[in-house]
Formats: sequence, structure tokens, C-alpha cells
Amino acid sequence: MANAANATEHARPAMEIALDPASPWREAAFAPGRAFFAGDKESAAAVLRVLEGPTPPAPQAIRDAFLRQRGQFAVIAETPELLLAGVDAVRSLPLFYAEDGRGGLRLSNAARLALAVQPSPGVAPECLLEARMAGYVTGADTLFAGLRQIPSGEYVLWPKDGRAPRRECYFAYRPREPAGATKAAWLKGLDRCITEAFGRVLERAGDAQLLVPLSGGLDSRLVACKLKELGARRILTFSYGMPGNQEAATARKVAAALDLPWVDACSRRGRARSIGRSEALRRYFDYADGLCSLPSVPEFECFQTLRERGLLEPGAVVVNGQSGDFLTGGHIPRAFLEPGKGLDDVVAHILGKHYALWQDLLTPENLAVVRRRVAADLQARADGEPCPENLAAWYEGWEWRERQCKLVVNGQRLYEFFGLGWELPLWDFDLARFYETVPLDWRLDQGLFKEYLAAYDYRQVFSAIARPSFGYFGPSRFWLPYATMAMRVFLGRWGLRWAEKLGAYHHHYGNLYAMLGWRHFLSRVGRATVPPASRGVTAMFCEWWLRRAGLL
Repeated sequence: MANAANATEHARPAMEIALDPASPWREAAFAPGRAFFAGDKESAAAVLRVLEGPTPPAPQAIRDAFLRQRGQFAVIAETPELLLAGVDAVRSLPLFYAEDGRGGLRLSNAARLALAVQPSPGVAPECLLEARMAGYVTGADTLFAGLRQIPSGEYVLWPKDGRAPRRECYFAYRPREPAGATKAAWLKGLDRCITEAFGRVLERAGDAQLLVPLSGGLDSRLVACKLKELGARRILTFSYGMPGNQEAATARKVAAALDLPWVDACSRRGRARSIGRSEALRRYFDYADGLCSLPSVPEFECFQTLRERGLLEPGAVVVNGQSGDFLTGGHIPRAFLEPGKGLDDVVAHILGKHYALWQDLLTPENLAVVRRRVAADLQARADGEPCPENLAAWYEGWEWRERQCKLVVNGQRLYEFFGLGWELPLWDFDLARFYETVPLDWRLDQGLFKEYLAAYDYRQVFSAIARPSFGYFGPSRFWLPYATMAMRVFLGRWGLRWAEKLGAYHHHYGNLYAMLGWRHFLSRVGRATVPPASRGVTAMFCEWWLRRAGLL
């Protein structure tokens, strides 16, 4: 833990910086005082330079300094006049703060360290409900009333002269319709942004081993192709999930086409159950949850396997394809194109897609609480008339800030837990700014992105290898379809509903259900929103997380 006390006699609050020593945070050279950073060193250093002048910088100067950076990073700086903490545009390295009830402040990269400054922390009921329904808490809130997080694209500045702290947003993702341009120009611009993003990854990684989770989907294929094309020499690809799954089989073909080594790190039910009971999984959850979001689970067993096989080199860097499908337009609902749609329809879509983990929580009272939170955020940010372009932009902005940054990007904590570095080339800031200017027609269904991949088609990886399918695995694929048919014939819709629910244990995400066990699954699947099977996994692990934290 690193501690930084207030250096001025007239300062009212005691300000403390408390960093988890197991995290990738480091101290930076900083003449005016003390500074710490994680992630891209050059980006953090550029922000710190703005604070090194003889007088405190203007707010616009700080904002511009954050906005100019391209790497994923977070930074903390303390001078005699102020304390500043900020995160990048995707909150890839979260920060938290809490007051001690006496005017003092503790700032940390670990939520529990920050919260420990409070003598009697209280649970925030609405935030707990939101976490139960969605898997994360929105905005700057956390599960505890006195604990705050810094949202994506924001920084907080605490003056030491007694003035109130200032929370500033320097970036919020907001696609806007551009002036006319040809599709050829957009395709050329997309190629430039992607190539430059991967070039920066290779520059930062140096000669480190690059670990590429390969699913056989478009995003992970692009990652593997670009790294290979740009000359990366030490790449290891791997796949995980249920034994015999089609994603792994497709990934193996992709790796062979690129002449890259590939490792089958697929799950075994007995091993998965053992990991679900392990102390290591509990320690990981404490490290990763930030007391605001469900930690990422799918890759945990996989990285245990890779480490036990001795395949993870010191200093290795994970390069994954998150979240190419979102950024390139794959999450935009076509319903927003229909006439007469408005902001209420955006709210309704968010509630239906993101707040439906448990059927029994979808009561009018609960929905009113989360609807109020979502609507208030959207109303504060919505600009312009409710046309399809704006509806899509408002929705994408919300999902960027909340689900993507809180639930998906936060998955990088898993790599840190295993002592690995990470890079997110498809969250590159220039690529995001580029997609802010892509017309809605070309974002829908990832139209521009898919056309780009068809033209790029490195080593025919995109044209010659079909995308994987999902289904049952092992012996279950021979009898489950017939059992489902029989239940539908003899028991009608009720039978079909339960066949689909019970079948999820043997489907694509069966290895994750196995971590919790059959009895756990069976006792909860009736309440969970299954199908889809993936939502049931999120629901059950979310309940496991909150119950273990003593909040249920």
C-alpha cells in the first residue's frame, strides 16, 4: 500500500492513496509531488506533464491531455494544490474513492481498500438490485453508498483549499452522422485505424509472448491475422469451452491457416467443479469485482490449465478481440429504424436486454427502480430529435459506459490475476473515434466491418473457413434433441420450456454451469432467464458472487 498525505497545512481533508500491491500499478517520476499509473506509460506521462507547471492547470488543459491519449491507462497525481485521478475512455483500469466520515478521503484501485476507510459502510439498496438484475452497477455508484467509482472517460479533481471536488467527463462515446463520404473512403479509413491500433500493440509488447484467445469468430480471427501480418513472432493461440465445441474446432483451422501454434484448453466437468469450489476463484472475485460488477468467469479454468502446462511465459501479453462486435455496430437494434420510436423505446430495450437475469425479479416495483436510473442517465445525455440515428447513438453510448466498460472490459482483471499483461486493440481510441463518424446504415449488422473483412481476407481466413455453430456436445448431442422433442409433444409449451432450461447444462456453456454444480443449477434454472444459456450463467454466478459477499 502506498500512502500520500496532504502536504499543505491549510488543507481540510486528509487525502490518502492506497494501492493494491498485487495490481499492475507503479509509481511515476513526478517533480511536483507523487504520481502513480497503470497501463500505457506514455499516455500517463503525457497527462502528468500537464500538472508539472508552476501553477495548477486550467480544467480544459487537463481535459485535452486525457483526450489526446491513445493507450489504455489510468493515472493518479498529487501536488501541494490538488489530487487528481482519471481513467481512460473504456475504464480499463478502474479507480474508487470513499470518504471516512470526518472529511478525509481514500483513493484506490481496489474497491475494498477504499471502502475500509469507512467505519460502518452501508449497502445501497437500489444499486444492489441493479447488480442482481444486470450484473453491474451503473454510473459512478457501487454496491455501497459511500463508495464511488470513476466512470469511463472521466477524471476527478480534489482541490486542497477546501473547495468541492470536481468530476469531469472528457469523453463519452456518441456516434454522429458525418458529412458525405464514399464507402471506399470509409473502408480505407477503417483499415488505417485497425492497422495502426495493432502496430501500437506490437510496439508496446516488444518481444513478449502474445496470447490470443481464438474462438473462430470474426474479432478473434482479425486479431490473429493482424498480429501475423505485422510480423509478430511469438504468438500462442488457444481455445476453451466444452470439449468438442465448434468454436474450438474452427479456431484450430484458423490457426493452421496462419501457421500459428494452437492449444486445446477445453474444460472437463470434474475439473470445472473443483475450480468452482477453489479458494483461487474466491480470491479472483475479490480482486476483480470492484464491488460493482460481476467478474469475468469463462476463461478462468482455461488460464489455470495453460499455467499448469507451463505455457505462460513471464511477461506474456493477452491480446483479445473484445469488443469488436459492439464497436462495429453489432448491438444496434433494428427496431430503432421503425417510425414513431423514441427515448422510452431505448429505455425499454435496455431493460429487456440488460436487466433480465432473473424472471422473479421482473416485478413492477423492481422495474420502476431500474427504469428510473436508466431513464435519468439517458435524459441527461440525449441530444437532438428521436430519429433512428440518435436512438442508436443514445443506446450505444449507454451500453459503452455501462455493460461494456463495467462487465466486458473489466475482464482484463482475470489476466492480471494470473500475472499477465493485456492489450485491447479493438478498443483503440482512434478506432472508437472513427466509428463515431460511421453512418448508421454502415454500422447496422456490422456492415462496414464485414465488408472490410471480406476485402482484407488475409490468407483466406475469412472466406474459406465457416463461422462456428453452437449446440450440444458429447453424448448429449445424440439424445437431448429427441428428449426435447418428446417433452414438447407430451407436455406442450411447458415441456419445451423446461427441456430448453435443463438442456442448457449440456449446451455451449455447460462447463461454466459445471463450476457451480448440477444441484446448484437445478435449484435455480427455473427462476433464471434461460434460454439463452449464456444469460443463465451470468445470473447464477452473479447470485453466487453477491451471496458470497454477504449481500444476499
